[in-house]
Amino acid sequence: TSHRLGSGDFPYRLQPTGSTQAPANRTPSEEALFPPSMVQAGYSSSRFADYRLNHYLGEKAVTVFWGGLVEVSRGASASYQRNIFHTRKLFSLDLGGSLGVWQSRGLQQRFATLSVFPVLRMTPLRTKSTDLYLQYSLAGPSLITKTTIDREKTGRVFTFRDAIGMGFLFGPGKKLNAELDIEHFSNGNLYPVNPGIKIPLGLHVGYVLSKK
Repeated sequence: TSHRLGSGDFPYRLQPTGSTQAPANRTPSEEALFPPSMVQAGYSSSRFADYRLNHYLGEKAVTVFWGGLVEVSRGASASYQRNIFHTRKLFSLDLGGSLGVWQSRGLQQRFATLSVFPVLRMTPLRTKSTDLYLQYSLAGPSLITKTTIDREKTGRVFTFRDAIGMGFLFGPGKKLNAELDIEHFSNGNLYPVNPGIKIPLGLHVGYVLSKK
């Protein structure tokens, strides 16, 4: 069997950034808000959308997320996020932690998760009263209190958390927050079995603790 390989390249010279331009790129514009820290409380339920969003993003033509054989029927969570990097208007990176308590759909088993995770956030729409953002959280190290749920072996107590969603900052000083997301827990194939845990659509409300 013969194989052919083609390649190409083009040169691009990076020019030094001027002394006045670099600080301007690091400083948010007057209308841009990147919350230094935020607390949230959330509730997830299969009654909101019956896993349709999970199926569409993780199992249909658009595959940008993960599904799971274990389905959660409902759950509540509390989280804290702190910004560690942002550009002038569009992109920010947060580090967060969360505690979740969940109930499985099949045998109505209860279990809890404790996670730390990165949050990649894009804010494409900003107005004087409201900001709209999209976010993605990937491979957040987590602990889980049950390793067999609805007769499915999920691995061991160490697992990972993923989430995808969208949200708003609004209200006086844009200190109020509302967010919709779906979540997923799995062990990333660290162990022989990895069915994945599917968290349905959740509504989170939050408050910005301080403002830059």
